[in-house]
Amino acid sequence: MENKRGLIVTSPMEIDGTKLYLRDSELHPHEIRTAVLFWDHIVSPKNAIFDFELGADAEFLTSAGILERPEYFFPGDQAQATLKGVLKAFNDLEKQHPGQWAIAQGENGLLVAGGAELFQNRGLQVSLHKAIPVPDFDVPLEELLRFKENRKTELQRLRLELDQLYFKVHEATDQPLMLNSVLSEIDLACHDLLKVGSESRIKMMLSDWKMSLNVNLKTTWPVLAGIIATQFGMPKVEGLLAGAAGALAGIISFKRDFALGNDTSRSSPYRYIQSYYRDLLISTGK
Repeated sequence: MENKRGLIVTSPMEIDGTKLYLRDSELHPHEIRTAVLFWDHIVSPKNAIFDFELGADAEFLTSAGILERPEYFFPGDQAQATLKGVLKAFNDLEKQHPGQWAIAQGENGLLVAGGAELFQNRGLQVSLHKAIPVPDFDVPLEELLRFKENRKTELQRLRLELDQLYFKVHEATDQPLMLNSVLSEIDLACHDLLKVGSESRIKMMLSDWKMSLNVNLKTTWPVLAGIIATQFGMPKVEGLLAGAAGALAGIISFKRDFALGNDTSRSSPYRYIQSYYRDLLISTGK
């Protein structure tokens, strides 16, 4: 799995202690299409005692070798068994391929009240507002895979810039200067992907991304002391959208976040949360 990235996904659900609220048994069509476009491998764990079918999209992706469903056995209530399966899958895959796997969370996937095995305010959340194009829920997966192959340069560049944000700044002797440079590269990568997305024949819309980094802010990123809760503009993205996306389009912001509850040190994001703007189409697919 060299230079590949994987994402762990679930059906839309909320876990609060021993209670599980399942909003839909099938994978959310927006969430799975975003995962297919930006990640190379997808995993959705299942429990050996109770499980449910994930739908036609999951069947197609399994047959295509993109989605895998490892099985775990955790006795007890369904909520904690499901959560333990997700965490077990993440920890197993992280050991095999350090820094290459992440968990998808949010209202279209997994919501966990309180945050499991996480420590509050010890990590960093990087947010990109209305800056990344994603496919609409009804884009055929075959067409999406063709677009992904044709535009792999732009997709891989954005993923690389996001993955290396922490590492580049952490290793720099002049962290503020490197941070500005990295933010400019992310702006350019988003601009280029938005441009090819707007020219594509598949329906694309704007999205917000929140990425969680497992970092020690005090010892490794002193530059962040002055930028927490600060917003940075993305002039290339703003220029391309030309105000069509409304307020807060093309913005990068930072804030304190949960950190992983173990001592794992990784430079790439371990968690992604996405939200979508169906009223902000950049391509109608026609």
